[in-house]
Amino acid sequence: MPILFTPFPDIWVTNARHGSGLGLSISKGIIELHWGEIWAESEGPGMGTPFAFTIPK
Repeated sequence: MPILFTPFPDIWVTNARHGSGLGLSISKGIIELHWGEIWAESEGPGMGTPFAFTIPK
């Protein structure tokens, strides 16, 4: 889970579309520039991973 937000992570997911690996890294950067926080929670392999973020008012 810690490498999800790094650019170009070496993550292999079966039957998934593969992108550039920059989306979550860019999202994290933008959210942190607004003093926010982003995280992912997973119950394990094959269970899906919801992402959430907060940005203060």
